[in-house]
Amino acid sequence: MHTWEGWINDLQDRFQLIAVDLPAFGMTGPHPERDYSITAYVDFVESFVQNIGLDSFALTGNSLGGLISWAYAAHYPQRVTSLALLNPSGFPGKNAASETPPLPMRLAQQPITAKVMQRITPKFIIENSLLEVYFDDSKVSQELVNRYFEMSLRDGNRQAFVDRSNTVRNVDTLDLRQIAVPTMIMWGEEDLWIPAGDASRFAHLLPNDTTVILPDVGHVPMEEAPGLTAEIFGNWLLEQEQMVPDSTAVIN
Repeated sequence: MHTWEGWINDLQDRFQLIAVDLPAFGMTGPHPERDYSITAYVDFVESFVQNIGLDSFALTGNSLGGLISWAYAAHYPQRVTSLALLNPSGFPGKNAASETPPLPMRLAQQPITAKVMQRITPKFIIENSLLEVYFDDSKVSQELVNRYFEMSLRDGNRQAFVDRSNTVRNVDTLDLRQIAVPTMIMWGEEDLWIPAGDASRFAHLLPNDTTVILPDVGHVPMEEAPGLTAEIFGNWLLEQEQMVPDSTAVIN
């Protein structure tokens, strides 16, 4: 949830915002059955919105959260009124994300180092990852590193990260063609984990998309450039849906 704080601060007067830590992230902790498939995540989102009593909402997500968001929108079209995908994952192929996974994931995929990572989380690994996902290294403060580090220490999160890193994600990107609602694709041009060129691959399959490429921004646009991205998203959402204050957006 903390990665969306900038959006929450800027948009809370215009929309009802609901942020959630997905299983294996932040304060939610591990999935009780250690299931980190996309199907399990889609089921989690559906259970979550049912439990809090939402019938329909705008949905947005970043990276894996973006993949979960579009997969959810494809499976529950009656729920999602609009969709915003920030540097989403999902496409296979020879790119930065699939050919060379981030260092923590590579370590978690090796049996020996995976056992170590279940007990120890070196802070320098977290710092290096943040320096990769941010384009502007000056924004990677010690406070930010400490926050991510402390989140990783939540009981069960270390094992959950190893389990998640070793989960094979079987998704069909042709499902994107089923998403008819207005969809914004927002991408940091300097993303080292998932190349900005994938934005055109999403746009090719989505029937009703708007694509925004952000210069000098990396893999986590809502966190690195919260003011700019919140303004783009908020204005687009009002324009597309003619939403009124207190309308609901779920972010993950």
